[in-house]
Amino acid sequence: MVEQASHVKLGNEYLKDDILTFTENLENIQKADVLILSSVIQYCKEPHQVLDMIVDKNIKYIIIDRSGDIWQNENPEICRLQYAKNYGYAPTIYPRWFLNWKLFYAHFEKKYKLRDYFASGRDMHLNINGFVFEKKETNQ
Repeated sequence: MVEQASHVKLGNEYLKDDILTFTENLENIQKADVLILSSVIQYCKEPHQVLDMIVDKNIKYIIIDRSGDIWQNENPEICRLQYAKNYGYAPTIYPRWFLNWKLFYAHFEKKYKLRDYFASGRDMHLNINGFVFEKKETNQ
């Protein structure tokens, strides 16, 4: 599991076993059957580099949830600032990407098939979507 430092520390201390481990860095993942990204991609500094890295890991299932920032039309990709306040900590500013579906899907189409597309709510007047990708069978 890739998480924030405090979660990694507690996870490795109390939950780690032969199957479940915790790390702060996606690059440290050696083998995984399932990757779940919930409200993550739109906040990455370089979302396309992260998507390339994920696809290169050859994970059987990739589930991307709460990604309301993937546009289903020809709109160009843009990065906006999101002002977060009232979350129990000092007001914070985050970069938030609005990705183009064709560019997003291009990362997956050669190695993965889209198994499911689902609505997972609304946020700031955006439809929040989710995707389940399954690694294609290879004839080797």
